[in-house]
Amino acid sequence: MTESGMTCQTEGMLDLQVNGFAGVDYNNPNLDVEEYEHSLQKMLATGVTACLPTLISASEDHLASCFNALEKARRNSSLAQSMVLGYHLEGPFLSAESGYRGCHPPEAMRAGDLGFFDRLQEVAGGMIRMVTVAPEIEGVLPLIETLSSRGIIVSLGHTSAGLDQIRQATKAGAMLSTHLGNGTATMLSKHDNPKNRFNAFMKGFNDEDMGVGNFASGWLQDTNETFSRRVSKS
Repeated sequence: MTESGMTCQTEGMLDLQVNGFAGVDYNNPNLDVEEYEHSLQKMLATGVTACLPTLISASEDHLASCFNALEKARRNSSLAQSMVLGYHLEGPFLSAESGYRGCHPPEAMRAGDLGFFDRLQEVAGGMIRMVTVAPEIEGVLPLIETLSSRGIIVSLGHTSAGLDQIRQATKAGAMLSTHLGNGTATMLSKHDNPKNRFNAFMKGFNDEDMGVGNFASGWLQDTNETFSRRVSKS
């Protein structure tokens, strides 16, 4: 449905960040193919025809076990092979600050580490296509540059980064913001806050424009989506 009230037809929607669906948690090392297919069938019924199952910050062992379960189920499901374009690693190179970390466990947060990513990528069969990071974290800027050079989408989220840090991240190759307006502090400055900082980059004030991601559910849905549509038109 468009803002004018007119409907539009598409070949299907792509969900870049889906941590689970229909009661099935993708952050589960014991995920089986039946659960996976059930969640994807329910997702398909909503109009989502492709997705990036998403894992959040955790220990390397836990993440490796979850990627192994996801990939094993994908290889054994024709539906998953048609819908799952890859995986989204949301963390653990994120801010551990209260508010900014959201539901991510602070003890799992770590500095940017290419070796850590490469080991997970091997377990995931090379299917990690998107990574969310916080650019103010040690080692993350060179990580952005390396991942971007490999064709992996890098998004910024769960971050307290300032304008200069966001600018450096976009120059290094970051392309998106993950769930803009979520994963932030409870008390924010009226003017200098993460949403306004990202707004400057999405409105074309810089050479490196960014895309925006939102949670399309919950009580902030209409506000966030309206804001993002208006910013993208500016």
